[in-house]
Amino acid sequence: MSTGIKHALSTTIVLAVIFVLAYIISLDSLLVNGIPLVYIFVITILSINSLFFIHSYLFKTDIFFDLIGSISFISTGVLSLIFIPDVDGNQILIFFLLIFWALRLGPYLFLRRLGSGADERLDEYFKSPLSLYFLWIMNSLWVFMTSISMIVIFSSKDNYEFGLVQWLGLLIWILGFIIEVVSDSQKSKFNKKNKGKFINIGLWKYIRHPNYLGEIIIWLGIFVISISYINSIFASLSVLSPIFVFVLLRFLTGVPQLEVRGDEKWGKQKEYINYKKETGIIFPKFK
Repeated sequence: MSTGIKHALSTTIVLAVIFVLAYIISLDSLLVNGIPLVYIFVITILSINSLFFIHSYLFKTDIFFDLIGSISFISTGVLSLIFIPDVDGNQILIFFLLIFWALRLGPYLFLRRLGSGADERLDEYFKSPLSLYFLWIMNSLWVFMTSISMIVIFSSKDNYEFGLVQWLGLLIWILGFIIEVVSDSQKSKFNKKNKGKFINIGLWKYIRHPNYLGEIIIWLGIFVISISYINSIFASLSVLSPIFVFVLLRFLTGVPQLEVRGDEKWGKQKEYINYKKETGIIFPKFK
């Protein structure tokens, strides 16, 4: 079986997962002209990524890959404000948290991609249109799964007051956002002056991937804010959001690839070996 066919089958499975989860959430979702709001979110996310798959295929480029992820997130927030008839304070808060996060991370990753050129990890997907479309569908899966807590809040039939749980969630989100912004800033400044070296200052002195820790905490905060909206077994899918982000970054796409790359570059350096012994991957090591 060719790689293209395998990716086509994988695309079918991913789409099935997205629509099954969307269907479950729709059973307790706000309706817009008889259509569950969650379906509108899903179709919008898939449409945006499918459109840029065409651009990516025609021009043989992945330059907009990270940026389109952020645009997909923002689209769900904008659609919410358009379609929700009676927006509550929590939904407005989530919208602005989403905007702050997406407008910070999306351009940051886009500019970093411009500076570094094409992502070699994605080269294999350009060998077949089926493989390339699978890549963009995986981007859609990332947006949808990460957004589930947010989608539960936006698609709720009921309104809830901003209470202690929401304050806790907001504080968690702010903590994660600060960790992510500070660690990204520290790494950018370090790399400009220390090309080819590994970073071991600032937050990176204690954790090898503090930016990922920040990202996980951000979506944990969104989940905590959503707790008041979990009033049915369908809405309980909200918990999948922080779990998905953690599993994705820790075991699938983020940490494993960077750890391998780090070992290839500095694995024989005593300083790097000691650095790995003394630091945690995502969480700090306590002696």
